[in-house]
Amino acid sequence: MSVTLRSICAAFVLALPALPAASHEFWIEPLAFQVAPGDPLEARLRVGESFEGPSYSYLPRNFIRFDVAQGDAVTEVDGRLGDNPALQFDGAAEGLAVILHETSDNRLTYDEWAGFLRFAAHKDFGDVETMHDARGLPREGFRESYSRHAKSLIAVGSGAGRIANTGCGPRSWRWQTPIPTTSATAFQCWSCWRANRAPMCR
Repeated sequence: MSVTLRSICAAFVLALPALPAASHEFWIEPLAFQVAPGDPLEARLRVGESFEGPSYSYLPRNFIRFDVAQGDAVTEVDGRLGDNPALQFDGAAEGLAVILHETSDNRLTYDEWAGFLRFAAHKDFGDVETMHDARGLPREGFRESYSRHAKSLIAVGSGAGRIANTGCGPRSWRWQTPIPTTSATAFQCWSCWRANRAPMCR
């Protein structure tokens, strides 16, 4: 009997369909983090390890959200099937552009308990074995349902602007931002949790 297990993981540790099981990082890689007003925004979707991995094309079946946000204005990315870079966006206004991507749900069946424990340990999920057993779940033939979420920033002209609440849900976001600061770049990250979600699984 298969039991669905939904892991709540960070944006960079979730997987796209038909990718190697060892690949856990997902990120959006702009071709340029700063562009002049009127220039297109271009970015690749990548999956791999340690920021090394192949670039994936624009395939609507693989995502449920792909947007560019500027302040409160959110525009859906309307690409062509097979575009690579997946993001090729014209018409961004002066200011800060936030690229958002959320994949469709994917499922992975664990047939080997030791393999699941290695993954859980690598991601520091805590005492997942006790939590798993407490729910009476089987140690073989159970499924994980997961999706990937990522954001990236591109400065258009000055890059001035704010990052609006875009409904990130129970995920962690991390990016390198071109927003002017006391240093050339800054890292920002936070986790967004819904009150009715328990860590790890639902």
